Amino acid sequence: PFKVRIGLHMGHVAGDIGDVQFSEVIDIAAHFESAAPAGGIALSQTIAEQLPGVRLQPLDQMVTGHAGYSHIPVEVEA
Repeated sequence: PFKVRIGLHMGHVAGDIGDVQFSEVIDIAAHFESAAPAGGIALSQTIAEQLPGVRLQPLDQMVTGHAGYSHIPVEVEA
């Protein structure tokens, strides 16, 4: 098995999904992905504000000038 890292940020991206290759929103999400723990999710303050009641751990460092949080989902055996 392998573990993935997920980075989430929210913002406006203009253009068709097939045509957009780069934007500030996508870049920030990519930086949060690299800050995520293996098997976990790192997300920006913008996303964290949309998730009341979800337990999040603040990241030790800012990510591209943005406060961030991590969440490691509970592993479930199938």
